[in-house]
Amino acid sequence: MAKPPRGKSKRVQKPTTAASAAVFVRAYVLKLFHREDGQAADWPVIAETLLLAAFHAMDQRPHCPRVRKLLRRVEGGVYARLTAIPDDPYKDVGPEPVAALLSEFDGPQRHFSEGAGH
Repeated sequence: MAKPPRGKSKRVQKPTTAASAAVFVRAYVLKLFHREDGQAADWPVIAETLLLAAFHAMDQRPHCPRVRKLLRRVEGGVYARLTAIPDDPYKDVGPEPVAALLSEFDGPQRHFSEGAGH
């Protein structure tokens, strides 16, 4: 008996940009970290895992100009998320992690460079 003809398998084309790869990575980590308890995914664990993997990847080529550029963008994104004010129009930086901290803020603080005698 002859074997049935093999059809061409539908291969997904490999992503060529970080944005196109992020779609696949998000889908994978959601499956990997799904809690199966009705609470969706463990987002802090996902974030920590991805950051660890990203820093490991960047450590492979620490002097590469693209890596340095990426680190600067990450630093800016982290700073924007830490300093976001909930009612600020620049709201697309993420959730409101600092809202509780802002209520504890005592106002402007002296910078060490102003000296103790001023």
